Amino acid sequence: MIDLIRNTWNFLTIDNFNYNVKSKIFNSISIIVIFYLASMALFNMYYLGQLMLGWIVIGATLAQGGVYYLGRFKGHYKLGFLIFSTLSYPILAINFYLNDGIEGPSLYIFMMIHIIIMALSHKKNYHFWILYNFLFFSILFYIDNYYPQIIPATYDNPDIKFIDHELSYLTCLVGIFAIIVTLKKSYLIQKKKTETKSRALGEANYALKKSNDQKDKIIALISHDLKNPLLSITQILKLIKNKDLNEEEMKMAQEELYTMTNNTQKMLDNILDWATFELQNREVSFTENHVADICKSFLSVYHTLAKQKGIHFIIDYEDNPIIKTDVDRFSLILRNLIQNAIKFTKSGGCIKFLVKETTQHVSVMVEDSGIGISREKINTLFEMDIKTTYGTQREKGTGLGLSLCKENSKKIGAQLSVESEEGKGTTFTLTLPH
Repeated sequence: MIDLIRNTWNFLTIDNFNYNVKSKIFNSISIIVIFYLASMALFNMYYLGQLMLGWIVIGATLAQGGVYYLGRFKGHYKLGFLIFSTLSYPILAINFYLNDGIEGPSLYIFMMIHIIIMALSHKKNYHFWILYNFLFFSILFYIDNYYPQIIPATYDNPDIKFIDHELSYLTCLVGIFAIIVTLKKSYLIQKKKTETKSRALGEANYALKKSNDQKDKIIALISHDLKNPLLSITQILKLIKNKDLNEEEMKMAQEELYTMTNNTQKMLDNILDWATFELQNREVSFTENHVADICKSFLSVYHTLAKQKGIHFIIDYEDNPIIKTDVDRFSLILRNLIQNAIKFTKSGGCIKFLVKETTQHVSVMVEDSGIGISREKINTLFEMDIKTTYGTQREKGTGLGLSLCKENSKKIGAQLSVESEEGKGTTFTLTLPH
């Protein structure tokens, strides 16, 4: 029953042509006014015996019905409101005169009409309607107060007066209630829409920030992983150009150049593939591979880089297990760890790349005899903090690599740990479960 009433009310009040809160308020008030005027017409004609006032109210009822029809079924709410607001006060003035002036219920209706008009009119017209209402009321009240003989007495007994006032006051209460409920409901709807848009905007901003952060990571990573190999290639080409090499050295340099260029290209392809799925937020992709097959190409590049810096690079596969991991992320971690080892190890030092297997896990270690890390720095070593860092030969870095290593080790289900002592070196261990 309640749903039927609600659905009927919505059908009668919602403007399907151009629905908005003002249209709904106007339609709601129109229905209430129509019922009130119809009841007042019957009341005036049969209880008060005022046939003239009754016919005037019937005319007002028909006019209000036409105004409602314009707004609800023709989509001309603004035209309907204009007619309503224009005719309301003259009709109310007639009712004031014929329905016992101040003694009648006109004052309630004056206030309700004003509330309706203020709720529906544009704010630039507020001052006009306030003044219009005040002038009408003041003039009628002045006439009634100073020339009461002009206003005819219409109530024969207190019961009739009580019923007239009660009906009018109840109608005003219902009308004001309808306005407030509609405005409140509209406010809650708009608030919900605003909150939804705010959440969507927040999510979009978060996604944009995340995308920008990812781009920063990718740019820094490409610079981090490719700068030194390209610099090494440039140095070899410079030696060839300056003809500083004998025939045997030239042959070795060309072979080394080919190897470095080929492996650097492979490494660049891997980085770009990784960058693509990072930007597209792709899921981690696990495949099974031998550790040596994954590491072969980039270890060759870094072996040459270490050699050029005068660092002894030892690769020791105590075991060559098959691991199930995301190859691109796994390679990214190890490339960063080896690059950092080269960066912070002085000429004459040593770097070891070790692979060990137990029944529970596989450990890949990058151990160097470099400058080491202080206890204070170890505590914040994996935090995202883009800042310039320098190696033993002033190699420039961003400080981003280790945070990427930590982030991606979590994504592949591995653990990354570090042990270090200042002046003696550092060991990073990547542990993958079987």
